Amino acid sequence: MLFVNIKPSTQLSGFLSLITICFAIILVFFVLHLAIKRQNKLLYAFCLFGLSIVSPWYPSGIGYLYWLITGKIIAYQIYIILGTTGFPIIALSWSYIYTSLLYPHWKKYVLLIWGILSIIFYLYLFYFLFFAPGAPIDTMIALKKTELDIEYKAFVLIYIGIVIIITGPTFFHFAIVSMRTKDDPKIQWRGRLILLASILYLFVAPMDALFTPTPVFLVIIRIILLMAALFFYMGFVMPDWVKKLLKLEMEEQPTPTS
Repeated sequence: MLFVNIKPSTQLSGFLSLITICFAIILVFFVLHLAIKRQNKLLYAFCLFGLSIVSPWYPSGIGYLYWLITGKIIAYQIYIILGTTGFPIIALSWSYIYTSLLYPHWKKYVLLIWGILSIIFYLYLFYFLFFAPGAPIDTMIALKKTELDIEYKAFVLIYIGIVIIITGPTFFHFAIVSMRTKDDPKIQWRGRLILLASILYLFVAPMDALFTPTPVFLVIIRIILLMAALFFYMGFVMPDWVKKLLKLEMEEQPTPTS
C-alpha cells in the first residue's frame, strides 16, 4: 500500500487526540501507583474509568500514530474496536465507584444490569464486524468520516446515548453530595472539582463528536478536554500538591474501598 496522504486539519485532529490519550495515560499511571500502594479497589476502578473516558479519541490518536510510523491507515474493524469498546467500561467502572460510595446496597444490581447490556453490545459489535460480511456496517455501526475519524450509527449510537443519559447525571449527583458534606473541606473540594470536570467533559465531548470545528476551535476544545481529565484526577485522587494548593490539611485520607 502506498503512503496515504491526510489533510492537515485531519492530522491536527489526530495529533491533538494523541496528546489527549498520552495525558490520560500519565494521570492513570499515577493513580495506578497509588492503587497498588493502598490496594484500593476504587482507585483501580478509577484507572479503568480514566482510560475509557478518552476512548472516543483512540481511533484518531492511535490512527495518527500508526500513520506517522507506517504511512498507512488502520483497518476499519480495528478503528471501530478502538473507538467503541471503551463505552461499556465507562459505565461499569463509574457505576462501581458511584454505587460503592453512595449506594452500596444497590451495587451488585446496577453492575449486573450494566454487565448484561455490555455483553449484548459486544456481541452485536463483534458479530457484525467479523461474522456478517454482507451486512451494511457503515449504517449499523459506524462510518469513517475521514482517514482518522469515525461517526457512530444506529445501535452503537443508541448505546452511547444510554451511557451518557444514565451516567451523566450521576456525575453531578456524586459531586453535589460531596459538596454538601459538612465539616470536611477535602470532600467538599472533591465535589467541586468533580463537578467542574463533569461540566467540561459533558459539554466538550459532544461538540467534538458532532461538529467539524476550525483548527483554532479544535485546539480550544482539546485543551478543555485535558482540563476535564485533570479535574477528575484532582477531585477523585486529591494528591498532596492539590491539598497544598487548596491549603487543606495534609494528613492522608485514603479513598474508601469497597
